[in-house]
Amino acid sequence: MQYGAKRLKERLDRENIGYEYKGAPKGADVFMVMNQGEHMQQQIFAFVSENDVSVMIRLGAVPLYSREDLLCEINEIHKEYRWISVYITEENWLQMKCDAMFTNSSAGDICMHALVRVASIADDCYNRLIKHI
Repeated sequence: MQYGAKRLKERLDRENIGYEYKGAPKGADVFMVMNQGEHMQQQIFAFVSENDVSVMIRLGAVPLYSREDLLCEINEIHKEYRWISVYITEENWLQMKCDAMFTNSSAGDICMHALVRVASIADDCYNRLIKHI
């Protein structure tokens, strides 16, 4: 387990946040965190590499007929939350992602902050997005 992943694990344990460690396929340690937001239960994935973290949440499947309206809503969300990405995958899944760099001294805090940020923004934007999927 890489240094940043160890620091994230320590923070999750200290905060009593449930998670499942998925190992390190393709060089990144993967954590799955369950979060109960106001509007939805979220399954959030954190991919921790040597000096960065990528946090991703899958929000739902996108019907082909609603892509155009959803893309307009995604553009509006990007204007408000420029530090996250909301996108539709090739498999038609709506996902939200946040990337962050860290140093050894900031690893646990930065990884935890990225998790909280994605969970909070996903919950805040849920009603705007779900009407299109």
